[in-house]
Amino acid sequence: MSINRLLSPFILKLGSQNDYNQELQRHSDAERIAFIDETFVEPSYDDDGKLHPGYYSIAAVVVEADDIAKFREDFASSFGGINYWHTTDAYSNQGLRKNPNPDKPSRKRSPWHVRKNIRSMLNTLGRNTKDGQNIVTLNFHVPYDADPDVRLKLREAARAEAITAIATHLTQANPPTTTFVFEKVKDENQEEKDKNQKSENQDPKEDNQKDIDTLNRLEKAGIIPRITKIFAHPSEEPLLWGADLLAWASRHLVNETSLTWLDDAKIKARFLDSHVQTELKTLNVRPLNQPSPHKRLYDENTYREAGTPGTRTEIEATYRAAEANGDQVSAGPDKKSERKNIAYRNAKDESMGTPMPAEKEFELAVGRGYLTEGQAEKFDAEVATSSEQMDSKTQKFLEFFAALRKGTGTKTPVKPEQIQQAAAQQQVHRPQMNQSHGGVEL
Repeated sequence: MSINRLLSPFILKLGSQNDYNQELQRHSDAERIAFIDETFVEPSYDDDGKLHPGYYSIAAVVVEADDIAKFREDFASSFGGINYWHTTDAYSNQGLRKNPNPDKPSRKRSPWHVRKNIRSMLNTLGRNTKDGQNIVTLNFHVPYDADPDVRLKLREAARAEAITAIATHLTQANPPTTTFVFEKVKDENQEEKDKNQKSENQDPKEDNQKDIDTLNRLEKAGIIPRITKIFAHPSEEPLLWGADLLAWASRHLVNETSLTWLDDAKIKARFLDSHVQTELKTLNVRPLNQPSPHKRLYDENTYREAGTPGTRTEIEATYRAAEANGDQVSAGPDKKSERKNIAYRNAKDESMGTPMPAEKEFELAVGRGYLTEGQAEKFDAEVATSSEQMDSKTQKFLEFFAALRKGTGTKTPVKPEQIQQAAAQQQVHRPQMNQSHGGVEL
């Protein structure tokens, strides 16, 4: 019997009845695995009335099968042996705080969760990964809305787009990655579930159904091949700690232009724009101490550079609307120092300067599961009313689009006149056959 390269003592200690152990047994033929985590900064107004844009980010640490066992045990053996890690808890020194319930100690209060241990953990990540194995997708295009329910829906859409980007990129890479391990999604009642000791037994499909739906839609549309989707708790898979560390350190780079967390650990991260999947080279320029040439953030030239009117145009219109109302719009998420927004601003300027192919518009719509308002208008006006004859393949694809059209219940918070103003300088093209997907371009 061949040795399962995906197993190691940490996994074996979980027991043969553990769901994650069984998943690794079932998929022992995986050549490599991408371990996934995320970070999110919500757009918001500060106390001075300035609107700060946000972003959604997915971090992936890709590990070759032959390296998985050693890498996992390197993490698990840290500080004499640990069974859980969360970088944010370490940064806030949760390990120095007293457990509120000694009978049921909280993992976040583990004694190793102290700030001084972060560099050692990052060094382990850097020591066990090579160039190209740490990949971060950045979705800068998250609208702002005052309604918290709408903001939640927009956050879910941003996550779906970021997952679309990482899945598309890794499955099309050479060599491709087709096995993914996601952290089980935490919900608002997680603390209560932890107290009741139910969270470990909860069906991952219940927590992660939106992610599963996103990936299933991408598979059905032929955007990605069939992939293996595994969901695990960080207490079950130390390699998720690596994705958490990468997401955390990348957040400090993008939020604060802080380079040392990644650089000192010699972590060579690749940053990709989630909408066009091109590499954001400005985040790997050293020294990173100057902003890109100043330009008004949301003027017409930005849209001409960005390419087709669609997802990004509609989203940026929310910020243009704020400026039109006399509000100040910051260059980045940091609320204390514009100097700290240099990395964010440079990367977003690079992103907005990259034309967005109609194919990517389509991929994002599939990932979200619905068309934006602008896309829905174009579908209604240019596709649904078309009298041109079409073959059965095109008809089937239009039915797929019609399903996305029905899903446009999650509204982009932009009034039609704002979209028209934002797209005034754009050339709106009629949908045409997209050979790569056998369908229509939005």
